[in-house]
Amino acid sequence: MMTATQGPTTVEMNGQNRPRRAKTMPRSVVALITTVGLAGAACLALRARDLGRWSPKDFLVLVGVAAATAISEQFPIQLRHRTETLDVALTDSLWTAGLVLLRPSVLTFGVAIGIMVGLTIRGVTSYKVAFNVGQYVVALSVAQVIFAPFSHGGPLLAGTWGAVALSMGVYALISSLLVTLVIALAEGIPFLKIFLPPLHVTAVHFMGNVAIGTLLAVAWTLSPAGVPLLVVPIALAYLAYRGLMRRLRDGERLRTLVVDRASDGIFMVDTNGTVVTWNPGIERITGISAADAIGRPAIELVVLPVLQSSAECQQAHRSRTFVPIDRPDGTRTWVHFSRSDIKERGKVNGTVLVVQDMSPEHEAEQLKADFLATISHELRTPLTPLKGFLTSLLNGMVDDSEEGRREYYRIMLRQSERLERLVSDLLEVSRLDGDKPLVTVRDVELASVVRDKIAELAEGTERSIEVVGADEPVVVRADASKVRIVLENLLSNAIKYSPQQSPVTVKILVNGRDAVVSVADRGVGILQSEQPKIFERFYQGERHLRREHEGAGLGLHIASRLVEAMCGRVWFESKVDEGSTFCFSLAVAESAGQDARPGEDASVGSSV
Repeated sequence: MMTATQGPTTVEMNGQNRPRRAKTMPRSVVALITTVGLAGAACLALRARDLGRWSPKDFLVLVGVAAATAISEQFPIQLRHRTETLDVALTDSLWTAGLVLLRPSVLTFGVAIGIMVGLTIRGVTSYKVAFNVGQYVVALSVAQVIFAPFSHGGPLLAGTWGAVALSMGVYALISSLLVTLVIALAEGIPFLKIFLPPLHVTAVHFMGNVAIGTLLAVAWTLSPAGVPLLVVPIALAYLAYRGLMRRLRDGERLRTLVVDRASDGIFMVDTNGTVVTWNPGIERITGISAADAIGRPAIELVVLPVLQSSAECQQAHRSRTFVPIDRPDGTRTWVHFSRSDIKERGKVNGTVLVVQDMSPEHEAEQLKADFLATISHELRTPLTPLKGFLTSLLNGMVDDSEEGRREYYRIMLRQSERLERLVSDLLEVSRLDGDKPLVTVRDVELASVVRDKIAELAEGTERSIEVVGADEPVVVRADASKVRIVLENLLSNAIKYSPQQSPVTVKILVNGRDAVVSVADRGVGILQSEQPKIFERFYQGERHLRREHEGAGLGLHIASRLVEAMCGRVWFESKVDEGSTFCFSLAVAESAGQDARPGEDASVGSSV
C-alpha cells in the first residue's frame, strides 16, 4: 500500500527486492510516461533561454543543487506497492529554500540533473528516469509560476512564507497525483484507493518539509554561517520519518505474511467485483496465479454465490454448502466460503472472501453416500431371495419334491453366506480402526495355509484354481487366521472379476528373506485412473456404478491393512482386458519349529 506521496518520490515499476515477472506494460502507462517526459522536456526548453544570463556563481549553485539531489536519491525511504516501489526523501526541503533564494532556471536544471544522475547511479531504467525527471520538473515549474509574483518580497516576510506554502503545496499535489496515477494504471487499482489512505500522513510530511525549507531560506538570509545548524533538524526529521515508514512497512509485511501463509484461500474484490488481492492459498485452490487474477473481474475466475447475489451467498454460507470450482486444468475442487465487507464510515469499499478447500470433506461425504448405497444394495440383494423362498415354502407354493427343496436350500444358504461375508467384512473394518493389536505373529507354514484355503473355496465354486510352488514347506512370521482372510479376499476378488471359464493362478515363491504369494486372474483388469485408489476403503471403481459385481469394496482394503500389520507388503500389476495379479509378501522365519502344522502356531510370538 502507498503510504506517502509527498516528494521527491520515485516510482520503480518492478521493485528491487522481489523477482521480476514478465508483464507487458499497459499502453496507458506508456502514454503517461511519454506525456510526462515530454512535458518535462518542454519546461526545461523554456528555462534554457535564461542560460545566457547565468553568472559563474549560478553554475556553482547548479552543481551544488544537483549533487545534493543525487546524494539524497541514494538514501530513499522505500514503500512497496506490489510490483511498484514508492521512494520518499527530504530533498524537497532543499527545493523549498531554492524556490525562495535561487534563480528559477538554476533550480529547475539542478533538480533535473540531480534526479537523472541519482537514479542512474541506482541502476533505474531509462523510462523510469524519464518519468521521474519529467514529474519533478513539471511540478516544480508550476510551483515557480505561482510563486513568481511574490519572489521580490524576501524570505523574511510572512507573506512570502504563505506564498511558499501555497506554491509547494501545488508542487506536492501534482507530484502525488502523477505518482498515484502511474501506480493505479500499472496495477489496475482505483486511483482513490491509493491516493486517499495516506493523505493525512502526506500532509504532515509536507508541512514539516516546507517549514524546514523556509527556515533554511531565512537562516541563509540572516547568517549563512548558521545554515549548517539546520542539518540537525533535517537529519532528525529524516530519521523520524524513516522510523514511521518502517513501522508501517512492518505492519503491512506482517499482514501480508499472515495472508500469504494462510492455508485457506483469501482474496479481496472492490465494489466493482474486480480482484484486488489474491493470496497463494487461492492460487493453489483455483489453479490461477495472482498475476492472471489481479485486475480481472472475480466472476470470470471463480463461480461463487457471493459474486452473484448476497441472498445466495448467505444461504450457502449458513448451510455449509460445498461449492464446486472448476480449475483451468479441467479438474474440480469443492470449497466452502465466507465473506466480510470492508466498511469505512458506513460505506462498503470492498469485500474479503475466505475460501476453504473442502475436497477431502466432500470426498468423505460422497464416500459415505456411496457406502450407504452399496450396503443397502448388498443387504437387499440376498435378503430378497431369502424372503421370497421362505414365503413360498411357508405358503406351500414351491415344488415339494426333495430335489426342489434342496435347490431352494442351496440358494438360501448361498445368500446367507453372502450376508455373513458382508457382516464379517464390516466387523473386520471396524477392528482395523480400533486400538487393539490386529495380528499376533508366530511361525506359520504358509504353503499349507494356502492349499487349505484354496480347497475350502473350491467347494463353493466351479472355477479352476491352479496352485504353483506349494509343494515345499514355507515357514513365515505371520498370523494364520489373518493370512486366510487375506487369501479369501484376494481369491474372491479374482473370481469375481474374471470370466467364468478362465482359471485363477496362485503362486508361492521365496524371494530372499520374503515369501511372496500372488493371485493372478485373466479378467477385465483395472483402469489406470483407478489404480491409485484400489486399496481404499469402499472403493470399487467405475464398474461399481454399473453394479456388474457384488461386494462393498472392503476386501482389498482389509487385505492390505492386515498384510501391513504383519510387516509385509501388498501390491498389484494390472492391464485392462488382460487381467490383474495381486501379490503380498511375508517375512520368512529364521528358524521354523519342527512341529509346525498347517495353519497352527509353532511358537508363541508377540502382538503387533
